[in-house]
Amino acid sequence: MDREIRKAVLVLNRAGLPTTGSCAGHADHGSPAPWIKINSEKHLSASQILKLKNCVSSLLKDFYKNRKIDSYIKLRIKSGHAGFWIYSGQDFLKWREIIDERSKMINVGKKVGKEIISRTEQEKRRKTLFARQEEMAAFAHFLAKNR
Repeated sequence: MDREIRKAVLVLNRAGLPTTGSCAGHADHGSPAPWIKINSEKHLSASQILKLKNCVSSLLKDFYKNRKIDSYIKLRIKSGHAGFWIYSGQDFLKWREIIDERSKMINVGKKVGKEIISRTEQEKRRKTLFARQEEMAAFAHFLAKNR
């Protein structure tokens, strides 16, 4: 688990929100922004997932009640095949689409080359990554303080 996101994952788990994956985001590979997948190894029902998603939505609403933040940093929720993601920035959605497409290719036996992140894209990621990681950390602090 990436050091920069560990506290957020632990706080979410302590709050009864089971996590199955996370990433702090990286400039040179992988996700351009931090994310945490909320789901359970116990295969929660759709209604249980919806209840958890509504809980996180409410927590994020409270978190942003008196907080002004740029949209490229703001934490959001995206539903997945199982569970949902808490993530920062729209870049994450573009990256998820690429990952989903690569997974489909692998599942049908196609070879997929290594992901290449251009220097221009790496520089763009570096400019926003720290602020996005700080936003996830601030949300973890909010949860720890208010749960």
